[in-house]
Amino acid sequence: MELPALRRKKMYEAVVDEAALVDIELSSLTDLADTVRLCQNKNVPWLASYHRFDAMPLPGELINLRDQARGAGAALFKVAAMVGSDGDIDVLEDFQRASHGFPVSTMGMGPLAAVSRVRCALAGSILNYGYIGTAPTAPGQWPAGQLREAIHDGLQGKS
Repeated sequence: MELPALRRKKMYEAVVDEAALVDIELSSLTDLADTVRLCQNKNVPWLASYHRFDAMPLPGELINLRDQARGAGAALFKVAAMVGSDGDIDVLEDFQRASHGFPVSTMGMGPLAAVSRVRCALAGSILNYGYIGTAPTAPGQWPAGQLREAIHDGLQGKS
């Protein structure tokens, strides 16, 4: 569901005093510049997110997007993209490993999302999203408890 910028701005304003972190879509930074300033004035870190529901961006595009997020003052960059092959997961994992000192969260969506989320977490993704309740909020998203167990099992296997 696409919400108009003014409505999103009002929603952010209503909760920013209780927020530990605010997620603002990178493509909305111009429309939500006041929200970014509000977060900064209240010392609430914000992350710049990027979602690609149709394909995996090229590595260079991911780097450019990360650099835009950093340049705009985001505390971290999150990317969620459609993964349709092991090669797509490799792109996310390689990007995660090469974050160059800037906090990055990577995850896939779609048929291979489950595998991508564990691999990206093991590569250092600082956030991961699983759903609580009965339905995922993105294609291929794990139930939160199962995701936690899979990441834990993967970490145990790396020891």
